Amino acid sequence: LLVSLQSFAIKPDRVYRFYPEKLCLIYKDLDVTTVDGIKIKTWFFPAQPTPSEKEMSDMWENPVKKPYKTIDNNPRPTIIIANGDAGNMSYQQLHHAQFFTSKGYNVVTFDWRGFGESSEWKMDTNY
Repeated sequence: LLVSLQSFAIKPDRVYRFYPEKLCLIYKDLDVTTVDGIKIKTWFFPAQPTPSEKEMSDMWENPVKKPYKTIDNNPRPTIIIANGDAGNMSYQQLHHAQFFTSKGYNVVTFDWRGFGESSEWKMDTNY
């Protein structure tokens, strides 16, 4: 298992397993451009209440992106979740985002260069 996960560092996973709406998460798509012109795909999740089991079940079967809204206008701490060097932000990060947003935190996830929907980036496989 460890070897297969590390293989994504050489051949990054560009395809998302699923999107945040599948976990009933409210989010905003954001693209950040680095100083060297690389687009980094990010998702911003505002703090949000935990959905009911019925809502979770319905969204899992028929995911629909929820309108973006915040629970209030209070400033809240933001957690940036950086995954390891495998996969993309549709892996474990979504479950972490779901947990932390239900505890009152905003969350940002992102794809590394060349992963997910971030810009292509040449990787040196001769290291």
